[in-house]
Amino acid sequence: MRILKFMKFGQDKRKLAELMEGNDAFKGLDRKAARVIRDCANVNIQVKEEEEVVNVCKGWYDAIEDAKEKVRKEEREAAQEREEEFRKAAQEHEINSMLEAYRKFRIPEEEIRQRIVRKYSLSENDINRYMLAANA
Repeated sequence: MRILKFMKFGQDKRKLAELMEGNDAFKGLDRKAARVIRDCANVNIQVKEEEEVVNVCKGWYDAIEDAKEKVRKEEREAAQEREEEFRKAAQEHEINSMLEAYRKFRIPEEEIRQRIVRKYSLSENDINRYMLAANA
């Protein structure tokens, strides 16, 4: 009966949480029943072979926490990527502004090149790209 209830609400995480909340029936399922729930409801519950009794509630909450941590990690990585893109865009804007200002004050091209390479530690290819783009 417990397995059927779990299966009934398996796709509705909110109803499943309500079912499990305060329901001690899921705290001590035998290993086979826990495997059925895990496999049929596609819930990532750890079922260890040496355990005769499995706390499905704890397994379910652990799976939720694992999923939350995965989302947090993905969000951190996405934020780092956005930050890196912003940093690159800001640096590009700054370099282009410096090129424009140096040229306005008629600083020789080689000196402009040296100043920018020194300040930003750019490769020869990168500084050439900036210099060509500024000439266009």
